[in-house]
Amino acid sequence: MGGSAARLARQALAALGVPLTLSAVLAVYVAVTALAAALTACQSVLLVRYRLEFVDELRQRLYTAIGRAEWRHVLGLRHSDLLTALTIDISWVGQGTLAILNLGAAAVVITVQVAVALRISAAVTALAMATGLGLSAVMWPFVARSRRLGREQVAGNRGVLAAMTGFLEGLKIAKVHGLEPGHLTSFDAAIGRARRSQLDFARAQATATALQVSITAVVLAVLIDVAGGKAALPLAELLVLAFIFARLVPQITQAQSSASTIAQSLPAFEELRAVTDDCEQAAEGGGHHFPASMPSRPRRPARPVRPGSAGCGVVLLPAARRPAGRGAARRVA
Repeated sequence: MGGSAARLARQALAALGVPLTLSAVLAVYVAVTALAAALTACQSVLLVRYRLEFVDELRQRLYTAIGRAEWRHVLGLRHSDLLTALTIDISWVGQGTLAILNLGAAAVVITVQVAVALRISAAVTALAMATGLGLSAVMWPFVARSRRLGREQVAGNRGVLAAMTGFLEGLKIAKVHGLEPGHLTSFDAAIGRARRSQLDFARAQATATALQVSITAVVLAVLIDVAGGKAALPLAELLVLAFIFARLVPQITQAQSSASTIAQSLPAFEELRAVTDDCEQAAEGGGHHFPASMPSRPRRPARPVRPGSAGCGVVLLPAARRPAGRGAARRVA
C-alpha cells in the first residue's frame, strides 16, 4: 500500500512535469493548500447566499399570504404564532437548509476521497466505508430523536413568544389589576421548557458524536493490532490504513451531524408551511376588501361649530387628551 501511494505521487508529478525534489514537492503542497483554501472560502460564501435566498423567499411568501388573507381569518389567528413563524421558525429552517447544503458538499468530498483511497488500497477503503455506514446505522435512532426534540422546540418557542406578546399587549390592564406576577411566572415556565428542549437536543447530538468517535477509535485500534500483530504488515501500510480512516470516517461523522440538524429543523419547516398554506387558502377573492369596521376611505374631519349656528357638531378629541371615563367624542352646542 505504501509503495503504491509513492508510485502514484511520482506519476502525478511526472505528468505535471515537476521534478521529484524536496523543493518541488513543497511547492506543490503550498499550491494545493492555497487552492483548497480558496475553494473552501468560495463554498462558504455560496452556502450562505443560497441559504439566505431560500429563507427570504419563504418569509416573503408567508408575509404576502398574511397580507392577502381575509380579515376575519387574520383575526382568528394569534399574532404570536405569526411572529413565531416569521422569526424563530424561519431561523431553524435556515439552519436546516445550511445543513442540507453542507451534506451535499460533504458527499462530494467523500466521493473524491473514496476515489483517491481506492487507488491506494481498495480493501482498506471498503473497510473504512463499511465502518462509517455501520456507525450511521447505529446512530440513526439519534436522528429520529432529533426530530421529536425539534417538535418540542417549536412548541416551546411558540409558548415563549405567546407569553411575551400577551404580556406586552395587555400591559396596561395587567398593571391596573396587579397581574404582573402571573405573567412573569408563565413567561419563566415557557423559557424553561424552551431551554430544556434545546439542551436535550445538544445533549443528544454530543452523545452521538462521542459514540461515533469512540467506536471509530476502537475499530481502528483492533484493525491495526490485527494487521500489525497477526498479519505482520509493514509500518508504511499501517500508516496508510490509519490515514484512510482518519480522512473518511470524520466526514461520515459530520454527515451524521448534518442529518440530525435537518431532522431537528423539519418540524419548524412543517409549521411554517402549514401557516403559509392556511393563509393562502383564506386569500381574499377579487382584490382587497376592507371589513365593515374599517372604512375604505378616510373620513372627512368634523368642522368646528361656530357660535350661534344651528344644529350640532362633533368634535373629536385626540386620544392623549381624552378625559378619563368619557367616549372618543362629545357633542357641543
